[in-house]
Amino acid sequence: MKHFLSTALFATIFSAVSSLQAAPLYWDPSASTGTTLGGTGNWDEVGNFWYNGTADIIWASANGDDAYFTGTAGTVTLTSSITAGNLYFTNATGSYVLTNATGAEVLTVAGAIDTGGGEHIIGAPIVNSSTLNKNGGGRLHLPVDNGATLFGAVMINQGDVSVENNNGAGQSTSITVADGAALVLNGGTSGLTSFNPNVTIYGSGITNSGALRNLSGVTTFNGQIILGANNSVIYADSGSSLVYNGTTPLTDNGNNYNLIINASGSGNVHLGQISIGGSLILKGPGSCYSYLNSITPSAWKSTYISQGGTLYVENNNGFGTQPATLMTTNVLLDGGTINSIGTYTMYATDGITVTTNGGTLTVASGTLTSCNIYSQSNASFTIGGAGSSRPGGAAGITAGTINLGTGALIKTGGGDCNLGYANPSLEIYSNLVVNGGSISFNYDVTSGQVTSLGAVPSTLNASNIVLNGGQLHVGHTTTIGAMRGIYVGSGGGTIEDVTSGGTVTVASPIIGPGSMNFPLGKSGSTTAVTLTGNNSYAGTTTVGASSTLNIGSGGSTGTLGAGNTTDNGTLVFNRTGSYSYGGVISGSGTVTKNAAGTVTLTGASTFTGNTTVNAGMLLINNTSGSGTGTGTVTVQNNATLGGTGSIGGAVTVNAGGTLAPGTANSPLGKLTINNSLTLAGNLAVSVNRTVPTNSLVTVTGALANTGTGNKVTVTNLGPVLVAGDKFYVFNQPISGGDTLQITGASGVTWSNNLAVDGSIVVVAPAPNPVINSFSLSSTNLVMSGTNGYANGAFYLLSTTNVGLPLSSWSRVLTNTFDGTGNFSVTNQQTTNSQRYYMLQLP
Repeated sequence: MKHFLSTALFATIFSAVSSLQAAPLYWDPSASTGTTLGGTGNWDEVGNFWYNGTADIIWASANGDDAYFTGTAGTVTLTSSITAGNLYFTNATGSYVLTNATGAEVLTVAGAIDTGGGEHIIGAPIVNSSTLNKNGGGRLHLPVDNGATLFGAVMINQGDVSVENNNGAGQSTSITVADGAALVLNGGTSGLTSFNPNVTIYGSGITNSGALRNLSGVTTFNGQIILGANNSVIYADSGSSLVYNGTTPLTDNGNNYNLIINASGSGNVHLGQISIGGSLILKGPGSCYSYLNSITPSAWKSTYISQGGTLYVENNNGFGTQPATLMTTNVLLDGGTINSIGTYTMYATDGITVTTNGGTLTVASGTLTSCNIYSQSNASFTIGGAGSSRPGGAAGITAGTINLGTGALIKTGGGDCNLGYANPSLEIYSNLVVNGGSISFNYDVTSGQVTSLGAVPSTLNASNIVLNGGQLHVGHTTTIGAMRGIYVGSGGGTIEDVTSGGTVTVASPIIGPGSMNFPLGKSGSTTAVTLTGNNSYAGTTTVGASSTLNIGSGGSTGTLGAGNTTDNGTLVFNRTGSYSYGGVISGSGTVTKNAAGTVTLTGASTFTGNTTVNAGMLLINNTSGSGTGTGTVTVQNNATLGGTGSIGGAVTVNAGGTLAPGTANSPLGKLTINNSLTLAGNLAVSVNRTVPTNSLVTVTGALANTGTGNKVTVTNLGPVLVAGDKFYVFNQPISGGDTLQITGASGVTWSNNLAVDGSIVVVAPAPNPVINSFSLSSTNLVMSGTNGYANGAFYLLSTTNVGLPLSSWSRVLTNTFDGTGNFSVTNQQTTNSQRYYMLQLP
């Protein structure tokens, strides 16, 4: 039931006070006998300035008459202390100013002051031995000057009273504000700074602007605020602050009333101790501080924050009474903001729910641990600020829960939000948007899958995680699943392994216009991130110092983005299949090629670290600059370096490694080394008697063979080689080249001129194989022969017209000779009456 102190009750009290039948006297300072009432003059008990309806008479305080100020308003100066029954400012034109001459004169009002609908000023002390009533819809100003103050109890029935100096209500024992009326605290720039009386408020004030209203300035409220009715309103105008500093809690006297805090613009209310049974309702755009000078707020049932409103908290009581059990709507964010300051832990039974208007938790400083966050209608929720938040709780603390349905969890500000600190139950099935700061993940020790995002989507969600200026911090050996797509916006994104010794695998594809950064983890030790998704983000890639970025994990997937790469750590290509990267690699880091696949680099790179080929093939196919920067290039056992581009650093091919100039599409290409080459491994070249004649390695620096038993393997891609065919496989003599063994080209005998001029020469062509056995088995023709090249390839050609040129014969199969040069083939016969066969060597 609402309890309103009605104006009818006030009127009854006023009627009792006014029962002495005081005479109405009208202010007539010009002594016009009522002709021109109103104006400026002195109020004393000497002059004939009061019109009684027939004549102007002298004011007599002892009579308790009522003073009427009508007509044209002016300044009325008390030159002596005056007593009146009631003051009426009805039917006045303009605003009256009542002041005193010396500051010592006092105005005693036995009943009420009625301002009518206007604004009037009383700049003198106002005394009442019982209760002073304020009537009329206008405003009564108690200004800064001349000691304007209220004494005794005050009832504001209608309109408002504006207190504008520290003594304006300093002598009042209590002030009661009726529904529809207001007490206005108006400090301005130099007036009211503190307010001491106890105030009971009913209702929302004048046009919902507060039964207690701080109009301007910063006012410290030292008395007690009492809620006389449900949903009573405290209001702060833009730029002002009301600071509740009472030693006795704000109370509703056990009536379970709600308190509404409202404001305009930047207005704010600082709440100290509170003890109410209802809810704290904060309406925007103002703000409310539920702390003050380490005073712990006492109790209220729940909190509602509307759109634009901000509730500032600094301890676990900042949301009122601790619920006995989990209360998901203990704090209802209807587009509002919670701003946390300090380091503390919320109650495990506190719940925050956002409406369709969304909501924000800003951790401005310190660390906020453990909170339960829910969503109505799949609304999004924002966590911001420079401080740290741990919805997952801490050791020994019940883990928090975030359940936003399909709503997005949005991270802004510079702080970290640790979603996996104590393995919370998170259900975020739509987007995780990181616009600032970082979000940290937990991991599943069994599967290695990130658990802090709830269930893995069954189909690819291309923007399950959005990075736009923010970071993902992932610990231990963890995988971000392939169905969790990552979208990086123009603000860029960061993925960081924050623990030493683990590897974070990002299986989800990364798309979008932004750039990606993979820095050194917070542990300060070497950390690694592995990309196994098909990434197409358009921006650059940065690998931090002492950090490793793996492209692939030994399988056939994993790519960089489309842009250039700054490598200050270790960039590792660890994938099978074929992958080509066209960006420029810069920085001080290294590049490593692992796994059996082929990686092609086509950019003009400038990185200063070394390149190591541990497995598979690395093709350098740049058209300008250096495909491998300025560092050295080392080819290890069972690995191959090739391509048609240029290498800037010194190249070493270790034993078991292979240097293979050219590519599959350009097998007779040239690989340029603008430095030295040390060959302890093998060389693989292709030749063709036509132009161009062979693949080539051009070396501008020192060229030396340091291996033992290493080989040059030749593949003939053209017509049968003949004696005298010469091929330059190096552009200069190679020191120690005479020890290289030359093999290949189907049994050709070679002369080694490598140490002389970098060439090899055909001494004798390979002997022709001989078909020496034919047999017919059913419809199959079986042919066998000898004199082939051991393990070499051959083609079987066929035609029905022996007169055709060789180029018109059909190739019916490809096969190889055995280890001794023998062969046997079976070919199904057709209905042709005759057919001719020929063996051809590559």
